[in-house]
Amino acid sequence: MNAIKLEATNAERSVLDAVEFLRALRGAKAALVPDRLTLTRPGLDGEPVAVEVAIDVEAFASAAWRKILRDKAKPGMLVRRHLEVCVFSYLADAGYPGNTDLVLEGGRPVLRRRKGAERRPEALMLEAAIHDRLPQRALLDILTRTAYLLGWHHHFGPASGPDPKRTRSIGT
Repeated sequence: MNAIKLEATNAERSVLDAVEFLRALRGAKAALVPDRLTLTRPGLDGEPVAVEVAIDVEAFASAAWRKILRDKAKPGMLVRRHLEVCVFSYLADAGYPGNTDLVLEGGRPVLRRRKGAERRPEALMLEAAIHDRLPQRALLDILTRTAYLLGWHHHFGPASGPDPKRTRSIGT
């Protein structure tokens, strides 16, 4: 979960706060987790500071999600697995419709190669100007010129070493 830095595209941060809350719960194995946690983080001066992290499911979760997220028998506790699915489904549903490269095939997400956008007229004009100014050269001419200037051809030779292989005819 730390591999990608998420940023809000608007002032609404409730889902990103929920992701931060889940990051704090990363090692939790319990079925139920509290809706408030106290974490120790480094402060501005480098000294550890106790910070309370809370999740407000009412801010982003629908009524159907809120119904299954809370445990009625234990107020202040959330069903961890349901919470994880809820938060990540809100992240995915928020970004999925606009991402035409991400498709579902057989129930699995597949990220397709992005198709290039149409090139702007300015880019086409620049390409034409470059082609007009550069002379056309043959590949063999380019290799000959670079071999002469850089001397890279000295590093090639027979696989057997500096001496060419001597062959013996059969029967002599």
